[in-house]
Amino acid sequence: MDPQSSADKELDDMIECPICTEVFTDPRVLPCIHTFCFECLLNYGKGRRPGDRMPCPMCRKEFTIPANGLPGMQKNFEKEKLLHVRKRLAGQKAQRSSGDTQRNMCEQHKDKQIGAFCRDCKVAVCLKCVIRSHNTHDCLDIEDLRKLVLSDNHKISEAWKKTEELRQRIEKEKNDVIEHLDGVEDEINTATDKLIAAIQRDKAKLLSEVESIKTKRVEQLKTVKQELEEHITALVSFVRYSETLLSSGTEQFVM
Repeated sequence: MDPQSSADKELDDMIECPICTEVFTDPRVLPCIHTFCFECLLNYGKGRRPGDRMPCPMCRKEFTIPANGLPGMQKNFEKEKLLHVRKRLAGQKAQRSSGDTQRNMCEQHKDKQIGAFCRDCKVAVCLKCVIRSHNTHDCLDIEDLRKLVLSDNHKISEAWKKTEELRQRIEKEKNDVIEHLDGVEDEINTATDKLIAAIQRDKAKLLSEVESIKTKRVEQLKTVKQELEEHITALVSFVRYSETLLSSGTEQFVM
């Protein structure tokens, strides 16, 4: 297979929606990293509301629909870049097709087709130029140059594919870390709430006991105080009686 055709096919596979099998239109990415056309995702999730759980059409891993619904799903900017690249390559291919005739002709000899590339001068030339002007230069046959470029392009495509796979793995790892730590946060909040509730119960119990002890002790002291006041009243009455007796009674009466 032509390396260029293979690279084009790989690019087409990267920008194809798994639902409609067409080129992405407004690609949206799910937390599981799978990407779909926005309209395809809307049709798939028809009837579902914000906050509902919804499975991925491919891996079936569930996710929660955002508060603003499926329109709130994250755009896949990487896929949009690939769409722009595909569009640009298609335009360049069309331009190359329309201008191949002119570009394939030698600048020095308009009636001769380009047949070699001079590495010393960095220019494409015809065989007449090679014989006359570039016979001592390092010239590469144009077909060999084309194969070299296609080989390099294939290597770049492979590197691009591996980089994209690595990016997806990193994105998945990031989401896994977020999901795990969200779970840890929930556990911490739950444990903290339980401890706070237990402390509040113990606080209420201790305050109730203190209030009961205070009330009981105050009542006891009130009783003691009342008894002392009654005793004081009796003593005062006795003192006054004694004083009256001593000041006005006869000795025989005092005796």
